[in-house]
Amino acid sequence: MITRIAFISIVSIFAFNSEVSAVQINATSCSQTAVQAAVTSAVVGDTVSIPAGACSWTSDVSWSNKNINVIGSGIGNTIITSEGTVFDIIANSSPASFRVSGMTIKGTAANATIFVQSWGANNGNGAAIKGWRFDNIRFDYSYGTIFNVGGVSWGLIDNCTFDSTSGGGYTVLLPWSMINAEDPNPNIKGTYSAGLPVNLGSDEAIYIEDCTFNFTSGTTGIADGLYGSRVVIRHNTAKYTYFYTHSARSRDRGAKVIEVYNNTFVGAGFFRPAQIRSGSGVIFNNTITGYQLQAFSLDDQRACKIVVDSPLLACDGGRSWDGNIEASGWPCLDQIGRGAGSPGSQVSMPLYIWNNGTTSTCATGGACNNSVKFAVDACAANYIKTTAHSNGVVDLVDNGSTPKPGYTAYTYPHPLRMLKQPTGIRVYN
Repeated sequence: MITRIAFISIVSIFAFNSEVSAVQINATSCSQTAVQAAVTSAVVGDTVSIPAGACSWTSDVSWSNKNINVIGSGIGNTIITSEGTVFDIIANSSPASFRVSGMTIKGTAANATIFVQSWGANNGNGAAIKGWRFDNIRFDYSYGTIFNVGGVSWGLIDNCTFDSTSGGGYTVLLPWSMINAEDPNPNIKGTYSAGLPVNLGSDEAIYIEDCTFNFTSGTTGIADGLYGSRVVIRHNTAKYTYFYTHSARSRDRGAKVIEVYNNTFVGAGFFRPAQIRSGSGVIFNNTITGYQLQAFSLDDQRACKIVVDSPLLACDGGRSWDGNIEASGWPCLDQIGRGAGSPGSQVSMPLYIWNNGTTSTCATGGACNNSVKFAVDACAANYIKTTAHSNGVVDLVDNGSTPKPGYTAYTYPHPLRMLKQPTGIRVYN
């Protein structure tokens, strides 16, 4: 029997716990069948509690447009082993204020362990989906992708641990956009999201905050930015990993926003802390040690002729979707230093880098030797410049310890972490 525990507190800081009838539903075990049954019976505002235990899942637990809490008994207590998707969540209405917390999830292949799918009408009408949270979860996989977030969907991943005890590597976050009717150009992925305003320092991004990344080998990534994605990586400790963005290429739009600050990156022999190929934003107050290349690696896949497939082809001066201010095609679509605007007319928005180095206090905003700079691949040297182009603008700014003028980081800790469960309960059988 599923026990429902009604909360008598009518005061809730959770936006989605506004209903006074919110209850706790205790799954009878940690099995997929028991958890799915509890989730199915839950309504908006309810909390599904997963008991301690170790369970293997062969199918996912899913729900659609239902803002609920799914809470385990804690890392190391509730343990779910799966080689496929564990949670498949459709969130097409805003706020998408669901929460998943308090468990260990592990396996060999992380085949999109968590799906958050937001393809609904709100995205097509200009309203982003935001408000979800995943926290206090330990992931242990060898390879694959942990979070696969589709559509214009923003939320928080915090206080999670990402391990690879078998020594493999995987991508933690892949934000992406399908080719569908909501994209104004159905042949290009991410056109809609790439065209939204750039609002640095806002909640309009996926935040990865206060997490720990423990890797020892393999190709490991914190976030793989593309399709107009917006990602903020802050206050994390990361070993043997990096963050990266892809340029516009083939049928894909590039990333739009990266904000990376107050992190400690320990290379432990990994090749570089970042591979940035698109977008604008800020990178500051990071302590970075032990990488083969102690610099942020920058290029553009179309400018460098790394990817020249149809329909976007190469950035070479002959494509209407590039700026073509210079004969080279500069500025390329979605290249580093480009902000809002339609293809061919994106405004200048330089990427700012400051206060990154090997000093431990760089990550806290304290004294920093500012020794970690950037390295632009030779093939992109005429496209990504700190010196002025023919129209007087630059793509990249590194003024030592000087911040981006007018930039203010979003509230830390993220406000979603401040929301509390109501207290005071009655038990219903």
